Amino acid sequence: MITITDTITITIITIAIITIAIITIAIVSIAIITIAIIPISHGPNAHTYAHNLWEAHSRFCWTI
Repeated sequence: MITITDTITITIITIAIITIAIITIAIVSIAIITIAIIPISHGPNAHTYAHNLWEAHSRFCWTI
């Protein structure tokens, strides 16, 4: 026979497991997003192309 104490204990354990799962998913998601953003970040010379559109155009055309 399941008592009220057993029900409360099971409920608390269930809530704890769900909370840990949500925190784990959040941490993994943040890590994945961070790893994905790092390669997309601009290098130190990325701004130079905006100042000289002809250089940007010619460089990209020749690399293709």
